[in-house]
Amino acid sequence: HPLYSHKVDAHYRYVPEQIMLSGIFSGQSNKGGQRMLPHAVLVFGDKLDGTDFSAEDQDTAKLFCDQIAGPLADTLILHRLNNFGKFLSGIEPGKQKHSEVISAICKEGPRLLELPRVTMYSFERRRDSLWTIDLGSNTKLRVPLGDPDAQAAIEADFPIAVKMPVAKNALAHWVVYAALKKDNELLGLLELHGVPGQDFHRSHLALLNLVLKQLAQLLLCSKLYRTSHKLIQSRTLELRFLQQAMVDMSDKEIGSFLIKEIGTVWPDTMTCQLLAFHESEGLYQDVLTDDVFQVGGQAKQALLSRKSHAVDLGESMRVITPIFNHRNQTLFLLIMTAQKFSDRNVLDLDQLAACISATMENVHKYRRRDSLVKVSHDLHSDLSSKVMTKKLFHHACTFTHGECARLFTIDLATEEIKLLSTKGEKLSLSKGEGIVGFCALTGQAINCPDVYKDPNFSAPIDLMPQTYHKTTCCVPLVNDGDTVGVLQVLKRNGVFAEDDVGLLTDLGHVAAVAVSNTILLEANKSDSSGALTMLIDPTGTVVKVNRDPTPVIGISRNKLLNQPLREALSLNPDVVNSCEKTMV
Repeated sequence: HPLYSHKVDAHYRYVPEQIMLSGIFSGQSNKGGQRMLPHAVLVFGDKLDGTDFSAEDQDTAKLFCDQIAGPLADTLILHRLNNFGKFLSGIEPGKQKHSEVISAICKEGPRLLELPRVTMYSFERRRDSLWTIDLGSNTKLRVPLGDPDAQAAIEADFPIAVKMPVAKNALAHWVVYAALKKDNELLGLLELHGVPGQDFHRSHLALLNLVLKQLAQLLLCSKLYRTSHKLIQSRTLELRFLQQAMVDMSDKEIGSFLIKEIGTVWPDTMTCQLLAFHESEGLYQDVLTDDVFQVGGQAKQALLSRKSHAVDLGESMRVITPIFNHRNQTLFLLIMTAQKFSDRNVLDLDQLAACISATMENVHKYRRRDSLVKVSHDLHSDLSSKVMTKKLFHHACTFTHGECARLFTIDLATEEIKLLSTKGEKLSLSKGEGIVGFCALTGQAINCPDVYKDPNFSAPIDLMPQTYHKTTCCVPLVNDGDTVGVLQVLKRNGVFAEDDVGLLTDLGHVAAVAVSNTILLEANKSDSSGALTMLIDPTGTVVKVNRDPTPVIGISRNKLLNQPLREALSLNPDVVNSCEKTMV
């Protein structure tokens, strides 16, 4: 035969006298007058009985090939997709630019999938367009979202195969569009051009889904690395902002620092203003001039949308950026004016707002923790009733901007609640009476903006004599699971913000230990023959005793105070063990 090739048509070490070839088509061999090409060819060589291949043998071979056509085509495509998936696993987005990832897929995709053309597009939201890399010129090629087939694939959750119109008897050509999504967010589009003359079936589309998720994840990681790279390269403000020791700065110093750094990053800025929000008053205050403002419609629109809002002023532009904390409460309004702001600038401002929010949250947490440690040392420095109470009132009013405070103690034996006053006032109540009693009963903090509208309100209990206060906040003092008291802060006007309640609750945890120790020391203060009570700090050092310890443990007060308990009582280990078991 003139077309015979021993290398192709002959079996290994066997030369047949005759062969029969049958094509394996994944679809119909002639569909709508279009000439189709097989996916594979099956070669039969020499019948066992030595006879020639008949027409019946040809029909049998064709029937057999039709039966294995589908599984064989799926196997071939699955093998190619598996190779493509391995290639995707080897791409490291953090070490390659986003454009290099797109270019690598467009370049290696045709070889691995054995297709004439594979193109991956990245979606750019702010321009509502797709872009890819032109392999010929290695430049970015932008494509608008105008193709109806591509748009249909984006709206659907599955790939779409489209037959390209061709002339009669020409080889059919198909194109597959597959949207790349992550959590219903469009990331890009994959476009596959098939081999002319070979069909593409639904089973092949299903197999394609195996790599679409992996491809979407790769595209997402590459975009995230691209964003991080741009922020680090073009916006160093966040790094300088985070590196500052702002814990020791006042809010005014922080505002001044922010405005200065923003001016270095955006040198074309004409004006820059940072307004701090005061929740209790509902007003905004300039951190530099202390001027107070009420925001207008443009600022309210930015607050409602929770992102930067650009306003065209004619010859210039103004951008209003809201800054929130992790509880979605407003912290600042950043107002900047310049001749022009690009879309990239607006997005950078939103990123900056998130950075400022996280940093300010860390600063406030550190300040709160640091201040609570100082308060704890201050309260325990002198546990006499009047001194400790005055200090507690001062810290409570400072933390919450309150006008006055009161402390109620609870007798754990009788559950009677008593007012611990520095002015000699006497007041007794039971759990559930008034707002204070209700706080002691439930063990929950109570923030009451208008005491006169609270059903639990009782004027003799909840208000100070001969004074007018409208707002109160009560927190329980809990020590080792027992509510030992209630701390109350009062205001004439205004309300307590959620941050105020949180600060007062944290203060209550610290004060509960001091109040417990004060109650214990006061109970044994005048009892010279009663129980010996020692105040021991966390290091095991004796800080204070309520009476002369000599009759009880045989050691004088001077030898016991400011000494480690184990060293002072080294000759009497049983007493040490007993003291450690009964420590408060």
